[in-house]
Amino acid sequence: MPKAQLVPGVSNCVTRDGDNDFMPRSPLATSCTWAWAGTVLLAACNPSLNWREVQQKDHALLALMPCKAVASSRQVNLGGHTVDMNLNSCTAADATFVVGTATVQPANAAVALDHWKQAVLANISASGQTPVASAGPISVSGMPAPQTLLTSHGKRPDGSAVQISALWFAQEGKLFHAAIYANTVSPDMSEPFFNGLKLP
Repeated sequence: MPKAQLVPGVSNCVTRDGDNDFMPRSPLATSCTWAWAGTVLLAACNPSLNWREVQQKDHALLALMPCKAVASSRQVNLGGHTVDMNLNSCTAADATFVVGTATVQPANAAVALDHWKQAVLANISASGQTPVASAGPISVSGMPAPQTLLTSHGKRPDGSAVQISALWFAQEGKLFHAAIYANTVSPDMSEPFFNGLKLP
Protein backbone atom coordinates (compact mmCIF):
# COMPACT_ATOMS: atom_id res chain seq x y z
CA MET A 1 0.00 0.00 0.00
CA PRO A 2 1.55 3.38 -1.00
CA LYS A 3 2.21 5.63 1.95
CA ALA A 4 -0.08 8.63 2.22
CA GLN A 5 1.60 12.01 2.52
CA LEU A 6 0.49 15.30 4.00
CA VAL A 7 -0.47 17.76 1.30
CA PRO A 8 2.10 20.59 1.19
CA GLY A 9 0.65 23.86 2.41
CA VAL A 10 -2.45 22.22 3.89
CA SER A 11 -3.07 21.15 7.46
CA ASN A 12 -2.81 17.55 8.65
CA CYS A 13 -6.54 17.13 8.09
CA VAL A 14 -5.63 16.34 4.47
CA THR A 15 -3.58 13.49 3.05
CA ARG A 16 -2.32 12.79 -0.44
CA ASP A 17 -4.14 9.76 -1.83
CA GLY A 18 -1.51 7.72 -3.67
CA ASP A 19 -3.47 5.29 -5.83
CA ASN A 20 -6.45 6.18 -3.62
CA ASP A 21 -4.85 4.64 -0.48
CA PHE A 22 -4.62 6.82 2.58
CA MET A 23 -3.50 7.18 6.14
CA PRO A 24 -6.40 8.22 8.45
CA ARG A 25 -5.92 11.46 10.35
CA SER A 26 -6.42 11.80 14.07
CA PRO A 27 -10.09 12.14 15.12
CA LEU A 28 -8.94 14.65 17.75
CA ALA A 29 -8.39 17.34 15.14
CA THR A 30 -11.09 20.00 15.50
CA SER A 31 -10.02 22.77 13.16
CA CYS A 32 -7.76 23.19 10.15
CA THR A 33 -6.46 25.67 7.60
CA TRP A 34 -6.79 24.96 3.89
CA ALA A 35 -4.25 26.54 1.55
CA TRP A 36 -4.79 25.96 -2.16
CA ALA A 37 -3.70 27.88 -5.26
CA GLY A 38 -2.78 30.93 -3.21
CA THR A 39 -6.11 31.04 -1.36
CA VAL A 40 -6.42 30.22 2.31
CA LEU A 41 -9.75 28.73 3.33
CA LEU A 42 -10.70 28.19 6.96
CA ALA A 43 -13.09 25.28 7.49
CA ALA A 44 -14.13 23.02 10.33
CA CYS A 45 -12.67 19.52 10.21
CA ASN A 46 -15.60 17.15 10.43
CA PRO A 47 -14.24 13.86 11.88
CA SER A 48 -16.14 11.90 9.22
CA LEU A 49 -14.62 13.94 6.36
CA ASN A 50 -11.05 12.72 5.82
CA TRP A 51 -9.84 14.83 2.92
CA ARG A 52 -7.23 13.58 0.46
CA GLU A 53 -6.07 14.36 -3.08
CA VAL A 54 -7.48 12.19 -5.87
CA GLN A 55 -6.21 12.33 -9.46
CA GLN A 56 -8.59 11.55 -12.33
CA LYS A 57 -7.00 8.78 -14.38
CA ASP A 58 -7.86 10.21 -17.81
CA HIS A 59 -7.20 13.90 -17.28
CA ALA A 60 -5.02 16.09 -15.11
CA LEU A 61 -7.89 17.20 -12.85
CA LEU A 62 -6.92 16.98 -9.20
CA ALA A 63 -9.64 16.95 -6.55
CA LEU A 64 -9.95 16.86 -2.78
CA MET A 65 -12.33 14.10 -1.66
CA PRO A 66 -13.35 13.32 1.93
CA CYS A 67 -13.34 9.53 1.62
CA LYS A 68 -11.72 6.70 -0.34
CA ALA A 69 -12.84 7.18 -3.94
CA VAL A 70 -14.18 4.37 -6.10
CA ALA A 71 -13.39 4.72 -9.81
CA SER A 72 -15.84 3.68 -12.53
CA SER A 73 -16.44 4.36 -16.21
CA ARG A 74 -19.27 3.93 -18.68
CA GLN A 75 -20.35 5.06 -22.11
CA VAL A 76 -22.98 7.80 -22.18
CA ASN A 77 -24.65 9.99 -24.79
CA LEU A 78 -23.85 13.68 -24.42
CA GLY A 79 -25.51 15.94 -26.96
CA GLY A 80 -25.79 13.19 -29.54
CA HIS A 81 -22.24 11.92 -29.09
CA THR A 82 -21.25 8.70 -27.34
CA VAL A 83 -18.37 9.32 -24.96
CA ASP A 84 -16.51 7.49 -22.21
CA MET A 85 -17.33 9.04 -18.86
CA ASN A 86 -14.90 8.44 -15.99
CA LEU A 87 -16.06 8.95 -12.41
CA ASN A 88 -14.59 8.98 -8.93
CA SER A 89 -17.14 8.87 -6.14
CA CYS A 90 -17.40 8.20 -2.44
CA THR A 91 -19.82 8.62 0.47
CA ALA A 92 -19.09 10.23 3.84
CA ALA A 93 -21.15 12.09 6.46
CA ASP A 94 -24.35 10.93 4.68
CA ALA A 95 -23.25 12.75 1.51
CA THR A 96 -22.07 11.47 -1.86
CA PHE A 97 -19.18 13.25 -3.62
CA VAL A 98 -18.67 12.79 -7.37
CA VAL A 99 -16.00 13.98 -9.81
CA GLY A 100 -16.49 13.11 -13.48
CA THR A 101 -14.63 13.68 -16.75
CA ALA A 102 -15.29 13.08 -20.44
CA THR A 103 -13.79 14.18 -23.76
CA VAL A 104 -15.55 15.47 -26.87
CA GLN A 105 -14.56 17.49 -29.90
CA PRO A 106 -13.92 21.08 -28.76
CA ALA A 107 -16.69 22.36 -31.05
CA ASN A 108 -19.19 20.11 -29.24
CA ALA A 109 -18.11 20.96 -25.70
CA ALA A 110 -20.77 23.57 -24.87
CA VAL A 111 -23.67 21.42 -26.06
CA ALA A 112 -22.33 18.27 -24.39
CA LEU A 113 -21.73 20.09 -21.10
CA ASP A 114 -25.27 21.48 -21.06
CA HIS A 115 -26.67 18.01 -21.86
CA TRP A 116 -24.67 16.56 -18.95
CA LYS A 117 -26.05 19.20 -16.59
CA GLN A 118 -29.66 18.69 -17.66
CA ALA A 119 -29.31 14.90 -17.39
CA VAL A 120 -27.98 15.10 -13.82
CA LEU A 121 -30.73 17.49 -12.71
CA ALA A 122 -33.41 15.41 -14.41
CA ASN A 123 -32.10 12.30 -12.69
CA ILE A 124 -33.10 13.73 -9.32
CA SER A 125 -36.28 15.40 -10.64
CA ALA A 126 -34.74 18.74 -9.71
CA SER A 127 -37.24 21.38 -8.65
CA GLY A 128 -35.06 24.35 -9.61
CA GLN A 129 -31.51 25.58 -9.99
CA THR A 130 -30.02 28.78 -8.61
CA PRO A 131 -26.46 29.93 -7.92
CA VAL A 132 -25.34 29.17 -4.37
CA ALA A 133 -25.53 32.65 -2.84
CA SER A 134 -23.19 31.88 0.08
CA ALA A 135 -20.45 30.46 -2.17
CA GLY A 136 -20.67 32.67 -5.24
CA PRO A 137 -18.54 31.90 -8.30
CA ILE A 138 -15.94 29.16 -7.80
CA SER A 139 -12.41 29.79 -9.05
CA VAL A 140 -11.05 26.49 -10.33
CA SER A 141 -7.27 26.58 -10.41
CA GLY A 142 -6.17 26.38 -14.04
CA MET A 143 -9.42 27.83 -15.48
CA PRO A 144 -9.31 31.39 -16.87
CA ALA A 145 -12.65 32.47 -15.37
CA PRO A 146 -14.75 31.60 -12.29
CA GLN A 147 -17.33 28.85 -12.66
CA THR A 148 -20.95 29.07 -11.47
CA LEU A 149 -21.84 26.72 -8.65
CA LEU A 150 -25.43 25.50 -8.97
CA THR A 151 -27.67 24.08 -6.30
CA SER A 152 -31.01 22.32 -6.58
CA HIS A 153 -33.37 20.12 -4.61
CA GLY A 154 -34.89 16.88 -5.80
CA LYS A 155 -35.55 13.28 -4.85
CA ARG A 156 -33.47 10.14 -4.54
CA PRO A 157 -34.66 6.88 -6.15
CA ASP A 158 -36.29 5.95 -2.82
CA GLY A 159 -38.28 9.18 -2.83
CA SER A 160 -36.35 10.92 -0.03
CA ALA A 161 -35.33 14.55 -0.45
CA VAL A 162 -31.85 15.41 -1.64
CA GLN A 163 -29.90 18.60 -2.30
CA ILE A 164 -27.25 18.81 -5.00
CA SER A 165 -24.47 21.36 -5.34
CA ALA A 166 -22.55 21.00 -8.59
CA LEU A 167 -20.15 22.46 -11.13
CA TRP A 168 -19.81 21.73 -14.84
CA PHE A 169 -16.94 23.25 -16.82
CA ALA A 170 -14.81 22.58 -19.88
CA GLN A 171 -11.23 23.08 -21.01
CA GLU A 172 -11.30 22.84 -24.81
CA GLY A 173 -12.76 19.36 -25.41
CA LYS A 174 -12.29 18.08 -21.86
CA LEU A 175 -15.45 18.15 -19.77
CA PHE A 176 -15.46 18.20 -15.98
CA HIS A 177 -18.18 17.75 -13.37
CA ALA A 178 -18.08 17.86 -9.58
CA ALA A 179 -21.10 17.37 -7.32
CA ILE A 180 -22.24 16.75 -3.77
CA TYR A 181 -25.53 15.00 -2.97
CA ALA A 182 -26.79 15.31 0.62
CA ASN A 183 -29.83 16.03 2.75
CA THR A 184 -28.19 19.43 3.28
CA VAL A 185 -24.91 20.42 1.65
CA SER A 186 -22.98 22.17 4.42
CA PRO A 187 -19.97 24.50 4.08
CA ASP A 188 -17.61 21.95 5.65
CA MET A 189 -18.51 19.69 2.70
CA SER A 190 -18.66 22.19 -0.15
CA GLU A 191 -15.83 24.63 0.56
CA PRO A 192 -12.90 22.16 0.64
CA PHE A 193 -14.41 20.05 -2.17
CA PHE A 194 -15.08 22.75 -4.76
CA ASN A 195 -12.11 24.94 -3.86
CA GLY A 196 -9.86 21.88 -4.08
CA LEU A 197 -10.44 21.32 -7.80
CA LYS A 198 -7.27 21.97 -9.77
CA LEU A 199 -6.22 21.81 -13.43
CA PRO A 200 -2.60 22.18 -14.62
